[in-house]
Amino acid sequence: MALAILAALAHAESSATSFATDAGEWEGGSLGDGVLVVTESTTLALDDMASFTLTARVRLADGDGFSLLAGESVFDADYTGAEHLSLDSDTAPFPASELDFDADDTVAENLADPDLARYGDEILLCGTRDGGLVLARDPGADFDDDFVSIVANAAEPDLLVGTELHVYYTRHGAIHRATSADSESFTEEGEVLAPGADFDATGLGSPSVVIDDAGTYHLYYSVPATGATGYATSADGLAFTRMGELSAGADRLWLADVSYEDGAFSALYSMGDSLGLALGGTDPTFADDDTDIRPLVEADQAAWADDGFGAPTMLFDTDALYLYVSATDEGQAIIGEIEGEPEPGNWATLVLDWDGANLVAQWNDVVLSSTATGIESFTFTVDGTLEIDEVEVEYSTISDTGVIDTGILDTEDSGMNDTGSPTALDSADTGSAFPGYNAGEWLGDPGGCGCNSSAPTPAAFSLGWLLLLRRVRGGK
Repeated sequence: MALAILAALAHAESSATSFATDAGEWEGGSLGDGVLVVTESTTLALDDMASFTLTARVRLADGDGFSLLAGESVFDADYTGAEHLSLDSDTAPFPASELDFDADDTVAENLADPDLARYGDEILLCGTRDGGLVLARDPGADFDDDFVSIVANAAEPDLLVGTELHVYYTRHGAIHRATSADSESFTEEGEVLAPGADFDATGLGSPSVVIDDAGTYHLYYSVPATGATGYATSADGLAFTRMGELSAGADRLWLADVSYEDGAFSALYSMGDSLGLALGGTDPTFADDDTDIRPLVEADQAAWADDGFGAPTMLFDTDALYLYVSATDEGQAIIGEIEGEPEPGNWATLVLDWDGANLVAQWNDVVLSSTATGIESFTFTVDGTLEIDEVEVEYSTISDTGVIDTGILDTEDSGMNDTGSPTALDSADTGSAFPGYNAGEWLGDPGGCGCNSSAPTPAAFSLGWLLLLRRVRGGK
């Protein structure tokens, strides 16, 4: 056993290799304006990998999509009709922040205040009709006006899926809740928040409730008389404590439908003449300094919105995104659909991580997972034009260890790049391909050597190569 370990270490210490710092190691594609431009495919072969992490800045400049093949597994970004991200059989929609929105068609008539939710195998659409709440259910969001009454003398519903199905709604200026175990029969549980003595004394409306990872209920509501937005929290979803006013005068977050996904809060909100998206991150109060406000679509783009937009709702469902909004068409209350399509031209960070069995892909904030074996190369295939601005590959093999660094590092530089190493300096910057990223040439001389390890590696450690294809980080 000892002889085998010594032999392995001796092999590791004698290892050396080189890596070309231009596009030479990628078979296919060409360097243009400091980025690798791919119009068909490009491949990087790394033999005998036991595990790896690949990080890349990519953008589809034009076309219908691209794929990254790793062994037999495929990460796919589809910009056409399917409009989704996928890793093998795992799928997810593009983030709303990366979509271009347009008004589409109407989905229901004589209905107001829509709210969507996924409940088991069905998508639910709840709304206000004839002075009460009605509900329709369908696996493919094709509701065909098949609505049934669930709560009388109520308006402005918000569905919340937990161990049971809850619906929050307004009645006589206060917020109430009803609960169902089967999405068909609902039991009213009473008032959960009444008007206060300050900014919301005139009455409450349009509730939106989410539960965070700690089990706290967050309630957002409007004040119809003033356009303000209030915020309250609860430990059980029934007794809420008023936390204060989030916005006044309908300046933002008015008639908001709030979502909580992967530790982050977002809100689809209506301004009457437009819809917008607020990305609050981990801050449930959507504070000005921490919130990214993004306008999505104007009401004048919708032929069915005679008097602007009312309450909106948004649902991220497996590989699709649904966005509905209340409006009035020729005097009749209707629900219109806003269609979001991914728009080529946006940069994204793609991370592909494999531990020898499990493969995880992350596209900005979207995470997908699969299983994979025997990965020895990466191949980007594109229908259109793909640009790759920054690539970093860290991988290990069974029998070798060492470091190959294609960058020129300045240890006195106080800046840090994404890998935690000192930021490389580039004296021939050719401009920025993406804010915060340098689009200069690849650093180092072609054929730069890899350095042998100077000390024996403990036998308990995994022996491997570390390969860094590092682009310069600019804007420091």
